[in-house]
Amino acid sequence: MILTEHAIYPIATGVHFGRQPEDVYLIYAPLSGQMLLADAQTVYKMNRTMEGEKKEEEVDELLTELLDTSDNPLETIHHLEDYQVMYVLPGFLCNFSCSYCFSARGRSGKELSWPQLKAALDYFVDSCRSQKKELKITFVGGGGEPMLSWRLVKSGIEYASELAGRQGITLYFGLITNGSVMNEEILRTFSTYHVRPRLSFEILEEIQNKQRGAYRKVCQTLDALSDREIPCEVRSMITPANVDRLGEMVLEMVHRFPAVTTYYFDPITDARIFSDPEYTRRFYHRYNEAFLQARTIAKTYQKELKNATSRSLETTVERYCNGELCLTPEGMFSICMEVSSPEEKHYEEFIYGWIDENHTVRMDREKFRRLKEKEMAQQNPDCLHCFARWNCGGGCMASNNQYSYEVQQVICDATRSLTHRLLLERLNEEYLSQSGITLEELVNNYMD
Repeated sequence: MILTEHAIYPIATGVHFGRQPEDVYLIYAPLSGQMLLADAQTVYKMNRTMEGEKKEEEVDELLTELLDTSDNPLETIHHLEDYQVMYVLPGFLCNFSCSYCFSARGRSGKELSWPQLKAALDYFVDSCRSQKKELKITFVGGGGEPMLSWRLVKSGIEYASELAGRQGITLYFGLITNGSVMNEEILRTFSTYHVRPRLSFEILEEIQNKQRGAYRKVCQTLDALSDREIPCEVRSMITPANVDRLGEMVLEMVHRFPAVTTYYFDPITDARIFSDPEYTRRFYHRYNEAFLQARTIAKTYQKELKNATSRSLETTVERYCNGELCLTPEGMFSICMEVSSPEEKHYEEFIYGWIDENHTVRMDREKFRRLKEKEMAQQNPDCLHCFARWNCGGGCMASNNQYSYEVQQVICDATRSLTHRLLLERLNEEYLSQSGITLEELVNNYMD
């Protein structure tokens, strides 16, 4: 269909309204940020107009609006200077043994040295490197727990803040932690520098203790953050053990930790568990249904539940992520925080920069360019006519490298299904606020 060649996607939607699939279409134009419902006749006329067979004024006006991308630019990183976020992995030390850890094989006592971190901060927080006046540094646990390197993290926060202040740069801080390490000094630093932590936490006691451990310690950390009015988020990894309990998890957060307003529930990436396509299909079907139900529950309490698919609808991209400026404990720069240790597969492939013996940042710009262009959605024949491609961007490179083609196709099907339903949810909310009736009422009024 020629419409899809111009990033206008008719998606058969009738079954969502108790009709035949082709009775109703969701017309989705991600590059213009537009969508609407239409019948099969309208889709036929639109396609015919695009082919130049017959021009109808009403349809032509609609197509003009759907093709207008002026207010919805692609979010793309072309050069290293474009990065506004730097991720820092302070060390490979970890006090947990999570059942699904993607980087367990890379664990060691290796930690960034202060001269290495200082060199990276000098490079990143520099008005000469980038004209951007807002930057962010996030300390992450891609290979370990960053709070086990607290002295280094604290020094980095203080020094980066000083750099930013001298140059008129607004600097934000994030931190991803397992939540097991917290004290008064850490709380004071978070409060002073407005650090926004995200805790990896499975919420339900038996699941947390089974998959991660230290349930009570993490609860104490969340309570301490709430008492100090430090905003934080919670991210839970969804496995076969908790996939049917997402609604219960939301309610537990609402009642036990009411100050937390944003949750992230994402399926684990694990080729050992998801090796069979049929098993994977059943899991993702259960996950999608549970996520949508839990999202509805969250909304009733004015909370926000997100996952990778819902977040992807906030932007239009050519690639799943724009790659990362990620400093590893080895003093290297990786395109992906999930590949940070020499012990991990694809390590040499993903490293494009380093801090040399003189503590100077060096970048292989040609390798960076090649990595940036790799696995873009337009390079994958399976993505060419997919309505989700401009949001999902072809999927995560690290995940794609793990799964078989058959399993990856199942995950793509699940992503499309969830994207479709989230788009309908958004359109329904917009239509209800504007007209006072739901999409279902609209369809029934039109077709009955």
